[in-house]
Amino acid sequence: SSQPSSVPSAMPSSMPSSQPSSVPSAMPSSMPSSQPSSSVMPSSMPSSMPSTDIFLCDSPVSVGVASMTDNKFVAETGKVVLQNTLSSGIFLNVTFRRTYSDPVVLTFINSRNDWNSVAPRVKDVTPNGCAIFMHNPSNSSHGAETVSYFVAEKGRYELHGGAIFEAGSHDTSTAHQGGDGYIGDQLSFSAPFQNVPAVLHTLNTYNNADFMTSLATDINTDGFQIAQEYAETTPSSVVQETIAWIAFETGSGTSTGSKYVIGIDNDRIDNGVDNEEYIIDYTLVGYETLPDLVAAVNLENGNNGAWARGSGTFSNTSQGVFAEEDQEKDPERSHVSEPIAWVAFESCSDLIQATSQPSSMPSESSQPSSSTMPSSMPSATPSIQVFLCDIPSSMGVVGLADSKIVAETGKVVLQNTISSDIFVNITFRRTYSDPVVLAFVNSRNDWNSVAPRVKDVTPNGCIVFMHNPSNSSHGTELVSYFVAEKGRYELHGGAIFEAGSHDTSTAHEGGQNYIGDQLWFTEPFQNMPAVLHTL
Repeated sequence: SSQPSSVPSAMPSSMPSSQPSSVPSAMPSSMPSSQPSSSVMPSSMPSSMPSTDIFLCDSPVSVGVASMTDNKFVAETGKVVLQNTLSSGIFLNVTFRRTYSDPVVLTFINSRNDWNSVAPRVKDVTPNGCAIFMHNPSNSSHGAETVSYFVAEKGRYELHGGAIFEAGSHDTSTAHQGGDGYIGDQLSFSAPFQNVPAVLHTLNTYNNADFMTSLATDINTDGFQIAQEYAETTPSSVVQETIAWIAFETGSGTSTGSKYVIGIDNDRIDNGVDNEEYIIDYTLVGYETLPDLVAAVNLENGNNGAWARGSGTFSNTSQGVFAEEDQEKDPERSHVSEPIAWVAFESCSDLIQATSQPSSMPSESSQPSSSTMPSSMPSATPSIQVFLCDIPSSMGVVGLADSKIVAETGKVVLQNTISSDIFVNITFRRTYSDPVVLAFVNSRNDWNSVAPRVKDVTPNGCIVFMHNPSNSSHGTELVSYFVAEKGRYELHGGAIFEAGSHDTSTAHEGGQNYIGDQLWFTEPFQNMPAVLHTL
């Protein structure tokens, strides 16, 4: 599955299904496809489902192998759909894919299904998650939009591949009002950047209970100014808010298998909604699906106040951006050219801090194979969670009651056998009622016999391990797994499967005839099915 491990299982129940819940119906034509863009996103969606979790993770790439103590996850990206604004009671609770000490969250609206002004915002940030929402300057409703997010641990990091960023937050009541000169609070980086960095920023609190966004300006290699931005609106109050910010060294490359591009540019062409979109062209990066992309305005050329928002162009090759204005004082949204900063990673990327790695660690190939896997790895670290998600296919959007996620796939690295106290705790990306788990060892780095096995299966996870017939150690191997809800299902696209389990003490011994317990499908298959099985 392409969905992050944070995707909750709760599904909205306010929309009736005409089919049994165990068999997903055809997805509604108004819902986004696995590659959402403004052309396929609905112009509006029901507003009666507050806190609806709708995650879009088109094709997450490999997160590499993170198993040694000198590897540290410091950031993650994702994409969600917000069906309406907070004024309509709609927000989205995001559970991070790991626990942070002190995270910051950036957001950006990639789509433009509703042309009215709106801005993204974050609140309730904890080490484990946050709430993402949209706010319209008029405190009104808004159509469904696609929103990318970027979560990072506070601090300064160099990622695998060389990308450098510094993440922080700032509490301030300083705010810019449209028509006034811009003066923000001065912040300094912990160390100078080599070049002027791209600075992305998002409000991470909601203390004022009214429209507000953020703006960074006067950016140089040593620091920048930051403040709240309420443009030409009339907020009921201006109070202290927390603004999250991340400064990125510009460039492009690959980090633990994830292609990225980071930039800042000014095309000197008016980029307001009534003018021309600024196009971020990342064709040469070679994204196969929509990236997770966050953009921000990095100056204040126009004193009306503005923030970055998608123009309606969003694909695997480009993102269009407008310098968005509010429409409270007047309906026009012409705006002078503003420098636009952006960062784009492959969908649902998990980013690792670069440190000195032992030579036995796998390379950073986005598609690991036995040729790149080490023949053995240390066995002194039981319960290490090492996940490899090369290019899972999209599960599409799951937001309606007649759509039900019934299975997920993944890939892990097992460094040794259970006899050497090595296993992997897998947390499923959603909660099941009664799941079953299949496992298979894909690689052959150690030619001695070994088999995969699963234990401690719960609705939320399981343990995957390898067992050697001689109860001895074994080299590192790559293992794929498939989790499914018990039952018989027809998936979107027509694939049919039936999943179950059987408790038995019947066993076959080599040299003896095979006699097993007879099981029956709930109904016949049209052709002889492929039957997969794992203890």
